[in-house]
Amino acid sequence: RTLVLALVTTHPPEDLALVLVDYKGGATFAPFADLPHVAGVITNLENQAGLVERVHASLAGEVKRRQQVLKDAGNVADIGDHAALPHLCVVIDEFGELLTAKPDFIDLFLSIGRIGRSIGVHLLLSSQRIEGGKLKGLDTYLSYRLGLRTFSADESRTVLDTTDAFHL
Repeated sequence: RTLVLALVTTHPPEDLALVLVDYKGGATFAPFADLPHVAGVITNLENQAGLVERVHASLAGEVKRRQQVLKDAGNVADIGDHAALPHLCVVIDEFGELLTAKPDFIDLFLSIGRIGRSIGVHLLLSSQRIEGGKLKGLDTYLSYRLGLRTFSADESRTVLDTTDAFHL
């Protein structure tokens, strides 16, 4: 929530839109629901398979839409050259749980990782635990990684490529 608050206080809504997804809970992003930056708050997906599929379809659709907008604008290569599109930051809390329940989401995250920067879509992924095999190379597309104390050296290595977070 601190990172979301920092983003909305330093960027106007015409430059930044947020989609806030809380896979397991419901209260994490509630205070931000009425902010002009927020395109949507999606909560309690754990027991709603249909809604999880809608989130997947919506994000995949937005990626395609942005690609088409840039193409229609004269094959613009980067969102920085097309001011009409705000950057979209997709914040997903408990994304590790989401990947456990819906492993196909990793393909969407990988796609966003590959092309997201040029089309202005950015991921902020948060989880209490992440299994190494679940990331399938996503870590190569994440510019920044923060790790608080982990329960094992392997968990720390998965997130940070070092055991430092285990030794905190």
